[in-house]
Amino acid sequence: MQESTKSVILVCMVILSLVLSFNLWFSNPSYEESKYLVSEKIQFTPPRALADIILPEKIVAVSGKGRFNIFYPEQVLYEEAVKKLKEDGDQGLTAFQEVTEEEWLQAIKKPGLLFYYDYPCSIKSVELWEQDKAKKIFLPLGEKEIWLVNPEGGYFMGFLEKGFLSTLFESYFSSGREYDYCILEGDDLPADYNVTIAGEIYLSERETTMMVLPGEKEKLDDERLVKILFADVSKVRRFEEKDGAIIYTDGSRGVRFYPYGAMEYTMASYIGKILTGDEALKTAGELISLYGGWPPNLYFWADRCSSPGQLFFRSYYNGLPLLSSDGCLNLTLTQRGAYSYYRRLIIPSSVPSFQGKIISGKEAVAGAVAYLADKGEPEQGIRLKDLYKGYYLLDGLEEGMELWPTWVVEVDGAGALVMNAFNGKIFQFIDFE
Repeated sequence: MQESTKSVILVCMVILSLVLSFNLWFSNPSYEESKYLVSEKIQFTPPRALADIILPEKIVAVSGKGRFNIFYPEQVLYEEAVKKLKEDGDQGLTAFQEVTEEEWLQAIKKPGLLFYYDYPCSIKSVELWEQDKAKKIFLPLGEKEIWLVNPEGGYFMGFLEKGFLSTLFESYFSSGREYDYCILEGDDLPADYNVTIAGEIYLSERETTMMVLPGEKEKLDDERLVKILFADVSKVRRFEEKDGAIIYTDGSRGVRFYPYGAMEYTMASYIGKILTGDEALKTAGELISLYGGWPPNLYFWADRCSSPGQLFFRSYYNGLPLLSSDGCLNLTLTQRGAYSYYRRLIIPSSVPSFQGKIISGKEAVAGAVAYLADKGEPEQGIRLKDLYKGYYLLDGLEEGMELWPTWVVEVDGAGALVMNAFNGKIFQFIDFE
């Protein structure tokens, strides 16, 4: 009898908890009224145009001798290359002609710049041509040719009126520069597993040290964001949770500000059609400017976007992406605005707390393959898509939050394995499904 009474009490407590949670988010409870009485739509930063969102994932400097260097977002040479690609596209362009894969492979052996796009680059968005999209663009240095691979795997070649001209890159290629990267070959892969390579993976052969960086949370303007997010701020109620999070809700939507610097906004239900593709990106360019603004180091992460309408962005530090278990910024958009919006930006300190030698790229690949195979190797085997360095956010440390050096191994059609660059231990598998 006593056990039966306890069970009844437990069930009642669970039901009460569910009712209270529902009322908190989706009704008009009599919590403390928000002091913000006027809705405002003032941007934190200017919006970003589509051409400034769909940017290369990386740009490879091809030496012409089988060696390479790589430029990533936030690096000076990356920004210069993107700028010159847009400028030189205004010179005039002949109609493209289809070429063979062999002709493409021969072309990209010349010195020049090879642009890789996660998201198919609308030619209109880089102001080069309007009839197609590109996943790769190659510009031979000092020549008039321009080569591309479209999303369907077709190869094309056209001509720019004056060719790709850049004093900076002419100096870069003629300076006797060292090239740190080669292409990962099949012989470099672990022989005990069914492993293949999807595309080109660039492998650094230089021994590298990296730093652990303390991080600081972004300081969000909560008051201003509440005024922007709610159409009628007079109906908004404020609620404070035990963990220090602050919630604002008007019954149809809610926003939670976490004490560690994140914000999470959700509507109770979808309103209007989910936006996808270029349409979603154009809308994101405007809404992110309203919902906290565009920091200069925030870039679109197309490979992470698997669910319809959901867009992911990540920030960079000195050309390396910053990763975390919850992500950096993601949103789902409808015709009526944002259905969901999550934002947590970390500001790295330039003063390291530790510096040490990291494992090699080959060791990272071997460790990733062994880990994935242990989890259950798929029938078709493991297809490696990319390899690069980054930083991973560790929370809850006595020292506060820290950004730890990582190797990121992307697996085609699956996700990204994030591992400690010092010892190869796994931080997280980011599922792209």
